[in-house]
Amino acid sequence: MNEKPNIEVTILSKEEVENPSKTLQKIGIGSNRSYWTNTSSVIFGVSTVYELFVSSSGEPRFWSYVDDNNGIRPILKSDNLEELIKNCKSEIKDDIQIIEYGHFPHLFEKMDINEECLKKTDKKYILPSQKNVQDKFYMTSYQEYDYYGQKLIQGHHEYYPIKPVKFAVDKENSRLISLGVLFDSPINVENKNYNGNFETSELYQYLNNEFIKSLLMDVNIAENESPVVDLKEDENYLQTIISENNSLKDEIQKKKELLERLKELVKENETLRLQSRNIDSEIKKIISGMRNKCLTKKFTI
Repeated sequence: MNEKPNIEVTILSKEEVENPSKTLQKIGIGSNRSYWTNTSSVIFGVSTVYELFVSSSGEPRFWSYVDDNNGIRPILKSDNLEELIKNCKSEIKDDIQIIEYGHFPHLFEKMDINEECLKKTDKKYILPSQKNVQDKFYMTSYQEYDYYGQKLIQGHHEYYPIKPVKFAVDKENSRLISLGVLFDSPINVENKNYNGNFETSELYQYLNNEFIKSLLMDVNIAENESPVVDLKEDENYLQTIISENNSLKDEIQKKKELLERLKELVKENETLRLQSRNIDSEIKKIISGMRNKCLTKKFTI
């Protein structure tokens, strides 16, 4: 493996939001959801700290307890930014370079899938709980699956796609700014060393350990290192797809046969209805004729 890149993961401060860099101005302070800043105030204890967060429209006017849940919009800092992003897929938008760096579950999208076609991979993603559990900064491991080439995870009986993460390149400050919120999390719940400084928080520890490892699982793979392929597992997966494909073909054929039979029955039904109407007409004619004969005889007598 290549040497691990020198990266510090953090979040924006109140000052950076109120006096944004040129890059942040262009991509927008607002995001897809509200998100935490690393600026705290009113410290009474481990979790009784107010932290400023930014509304989805970009207004840094709201405070909440650090053990509450809010969005995380990661910032990746590096003293070797050019080397870090040189092989990344990128585009220029409004004179700002936007790159794809790493992969992470997109937790605000949901997928409808056929669970029988899921293929387990050898990767897992570690994410913090949406809310503190038993007064702990709780983290959960989520298994990665392959679904027809799309990687995803399962959480709370829902499936979420794993996609590249887009960052704006802020060369002025040698950092990458996430275009949106990636997940929700509290900042600190039980760490007694937390003193209002973001670097002492449980969220900071998560960002610079589990998060960055998950983000970069597919980044910086050595050229001479080939991925491990489980041929038996791939063959089983292929057989599952073939079986499902055959089942679908059989189902379609049965539906076609049923449709043809239905058409025949409808046609036959119309024929019978026509015959019934014709018979009714004949019956009416006969009855009418008999009545006329009876009336003729009556008046003749």
